[in-house]
Amino acid sequence: IFAWPWIRPGLKILKRHARRWLKRYIYILDKHPMPGRCITAGIIFFSADSLSQILYTNGYVLRRAVKYSVYGFLLMGPFLY
Repeated sequence: IFAWPWIRPGLKILKRHARRWLKRYIYILDKHPMPGRCITAGIIFFSADSLSQILYTNGYVLRRAVKYSVYGFLLMGPFLY
């Protein structure tokens, strides 16, 4: 990746942290698949609703995003497992 010299140290740190989080996520999915998938579904639902609110509405309602996150965590995570 081409980057200016002052960006490269930040990219190395970001890469190291991303690799650590990815290893932790894979460990959770391997050892505890149901909670891992529930958490994943909750995060995806939260992100999707937040992005849709930002792009298509005039305001952002955190309560709505949290509601969709709980829906993804409690219903869709286990259902899609």
